[in-house]
Amino acid sequence: MLNYTRQPSQPLALGQLLERLLAQGLVNPSDIHSLLLRQPSGDTRHPLVQLAEFHLPDPAQPGQHLTLDWLTRWLAREAGLPWRRIDSQALDAHRLAGVMSAAFARHHQLLPLEIDAERVVIASAEPWVVDWEADLATATGLEIERVVANPQDIARQIEALFKLARSMTGACVAQAQLEQLQRAPEAQDAPIVDLVDWLLSHAFEQRASDIHLEPREAEAHIRLRIDGALRPVHSLPPAVALAMASRLKGLAGMNLAERRKPQDGRYRHITREGTAVELRLATLPTAYGEKLVLRLFDASVLTKTFTDLGLTGELLERWQQAIRKPNGIILVTGPDRLRQNHHPVRNAA
Repeated sequence: MLNYTRQPSQPLALGQLLERLLAQGLVNPSDIHSLLLRQPSGDTRHPLVQLAEFHLPDPAQPGQHLTLDWLTRWLAREAGLPWRRIDSQALDAHRLAGVMSAAFARHHQLLPLEIDAERVVIASAEPWVVDWEADLATATGLEIERVVANPQDIARQIEALFKLARSMTGACVAQAQLEQLQRAPEAQDAPIVDLVDWLLSHAFEQRASDIHLEPREAEAHIRLRIDGALRPVHSLPPAVALAMASRLKGLAGMNLAERRKPQDGRYRHITREGTAVELRLATLPTAYGEKLVLRLFDASVLTKTFTDLGLTGELLERWQQAIRKPNGIILVTGPDRLRQNHHPVRNAA
């Protein structure tokens, strides 16, 4: 393991990680000098992120590189801590944001993952920096369980977690205040706008194909369709969900007053990266209010090649042979583990 016994709160350094990788035969001595020369001066990014950009060859898999996820798992083994892949769908923003302040999380680059009556699980990419642990244990009264996670995922999810928590809190506070005035939240209220912006950004990051906003008797559910499966995201008060639906309908140029008939609409949304995404909306009246489904369509998919879409080698060759036939039908299916001689592309006359 890496030796940090003399300075237990010392952050990771690129040189020390390279020395350990060299000792384990994971990098060549001739490469270290050139790698350090390529390092930009004043680079404040996490050392694992810097290492991943060096594209170090993987000795166990010729032609492959040591990725950031691989390096993070390696660091977890060196530190003797569990490695955890962050699942944003499993993060309960309302509960987890109360564990620490956003400023504390950003300063120490910590992300709470789970919490119960006895413990809280905290993800970090600095396993030997532990001076924050006693303060957090005192403030929460809980046992701290540390795990190691991808530093880029931690930084990204910190912002997403606290932004969602602020929007949820703002929307609920606004709802409580408006109930006293006997008025429901409106689509243009700032917390509602923030919630819709967060929802769209989160769906784009997760590469979701659909967003489902489904009202129920006591609460409304938000679900994303990712890789063909619907995954729950969050639950909302019915009045807040209604205001979100109105906000989305307004963006799509739909009739806000009409809630008893199905409607369709669309609009073009520009992501934070500048990518244009077309959103197609459909509403359906239910017993508890309007159900809203958004289909996300990235126009850049039209310019991708078959290789970009994941078809390579023998599968790509078979695909090209199939589409050159003058007639027939091509069936594209998922994996069939029950059959040994499964053909993923079939042409039937």
